[in-house]
Amino acid sequence: MKTSIKKLLSSVQFNATLLILFTLLSGLLLASSYATYKRIDNMAEQERLVHSLAKMDRADPALDRIRASGVLSRLPILIDALDSENVYEIANSLIFREAKTRSKYTNLLRERDRVLNASASAYFNASVDSPSRRDDMLRAVENYTTLFYPLTKLQNNTLYQYSLLVGAMLILVLLWGFVVMTAARNASKTILGDIYALHPQEGATRASVKFKTTEINTIALKIRQESGDAASANGKKDEVTQLPNYEGVKIGFDRRPKASKDMHAFVCIFEIDNYSKLVNHFPQSVIDPILIKITSIMKLHKMQNDQIGRIHGGQFIAVLLRSDKHKALEECNHIRQMIEENRFKMPHDSFPITLSGGFASKTASQTLDDAVKNAKERLRMAQEKGGNCVSDTNNNTKML
Repeated sequence: MKTSIKKLLSSVQFNATLLILFTLLSGLLLASSYATYKRIDNMAEQERLVHSLAKMDRADPALDRIRASGVLSRLPILIDALDSENVYEIANSLIFREAKTRSKYTNLLRERDRVLNASASAYFNASVDSPSRRDDMLRAVENYTTLFYPLTKLQNNTLYQYSLLVGAMLILVLLWGFVVMTAARNASKTILGDIYALHPQEGATRASVKFKTTEINTIALKIRQESGDAASANGKKDEVTQLPNYEGVKIGFDRRPKASKDMHAFVCIFEIDNYSKLVNHFPQSVIDPILIKITSIMKLHKMQNDQIGRIHGGQFIAVLLRSDKHKALEECNHIRQMIEENRFKMPHDSFPITLSGGFASKTASQTLDDAVKNAKERLRMAQEKGGNCVSDTNNNTKML
């Protein structure tokens, strides 16, 4: 069963988009879990500082007063940081809806901090050691630290949830990355395989080739011609390009379906510029692939009842059935442009490969030979103008 190149590429694009989303979500969760770690470290520092107040025994009242003042001034900064420093904790607030809970605890911490500040200042600033003031300070310390346990438990639970999510997302990213690479590899292998099979040297124009994609299969069907098959059966073909020769083109044109005989016919004779110099400079092993590649490009522009063939040497013929002259002339010029822009395998790059063309309309009263004669005359004029152009008039007023 054939597949579509569009579907193959859409599948790769969809999987790649999911991979990007999974990666972004993983990064968000990692940043948020890091912010949770910072909050836990913040509360651990607060707990250490508050307990340090309880361990001061006024052995050196002046030093303890200074140390207590440093602790009491540091605590409000740490409490404010719980709300302000974690700007990446978006996922925490959105997923666990913890913003209000965090605000509740920080407000309680500020209230307990005021009580602790008052009792600790009263104890350390007293002129003599007072057991009752020390007991007040210790109760304030205990009241302050009791807030840490539910808050720390909440943070640890949040961090645990994050760890599970981050682990799951990283595994998903790795698995989906493998899926994307596999899908991209299979898609490119399928498409490239069909493209390579189109090459005439690999027999892509023969019905025995099995294409896997619908688009390239359609192109292959377009390349295969009933006229070409008929010409081959009668020996009317060129051995290098496997195109019909001029006699084969005439046979195919005469055998075109009756419905297409009402369409306008246009003839274009193409010739490789400086073909004689090309033959003199390079062996046939270099020239034949050039002729075959030109054939492949011409076939891409061939519609079902058109005829294309090789007359002799570097000269080709295209008989196009189109609704108007402009479309036929435009296609002929497009063929010329594609040849000019293509890269041909040459021993060196100093010899450009271009085409000149002579374009003529075939009227109902004319034979194909008459139209070909007119086209060759216009080809001669195109070459006199320097080549690499298509002439569609019997004077020099219009050159494309």
